[in-house]
Amino acid sequence: MTTLPHKRKVLSLYKNILKVHEKLPLELRTIGDMYAKVEFRRHKDADEKFVPEFMNEWQKYYLNTYSSLEKGTPIGQAMDPEILNSMNETQIEQLYDLMKETQKNKRQWQTEEK
Repeated sequence: MTTLPHKRKVLSLYKNILKVHEKLPLELRTIGDMYAKVEFRRHKDADEKFVPEFMNEWQKYYLNTYSSLEKGTPIGQAMDPEILNSMNETQIEQLYDLMKETQKNKRQWQTEEK
């Protein structure tokens, strides 16, 4: 069972990620929001041993994205081969699915802003 302070930290991080996504181009924001939503929900009831790594990686994502947007530098970085080699089959499939989604035709991701 998660404690209230932990739940606040998770929700705060999720909120900050969505805020930084607002500064992204629409198609990237759409993918980013969807991916963050799915991953945070998927890990809602995760075993406690996975929580620190989950939070750490999303915190790094937030800080890297925020920093890149503030500095006007390209977003993202190359993945460390050691990390890729340590991934299990499910993680590799998720990464591959994400790559396929980002390579789809831009028109598919266009939505009307209100």
